[in-house]
Amino acid sequence: APGTDPRSLGWDGHTLWHCDNDTALFYQLNPHNGAVLRSFAAPEAVPNGVVIVRNSLWAVCDTTHSLYQIALN
Repeated sequence: APGTDPRSLGWDGHTLWHCDNDTALFYQLNPHNGAVLRSFAAPEAVPNGVVIVRNSLWAVCDTTHSLYQIALN
């Protein structure tokens, strides 16, 4: 995992998605070699839980218990 505090792993049918509490980033990963394809900041610190549905990344924040939908287009 690219960060030091990995929390979740999701699959969009082509690539893996991962969030990390230490970096507060979401990562898109190559499923064959684990290389980071892109990354972006979570809406709040302490992201957890990643689910990909129809070009959207859904995640929750551990501290506020908020649910977020992030468009991946």
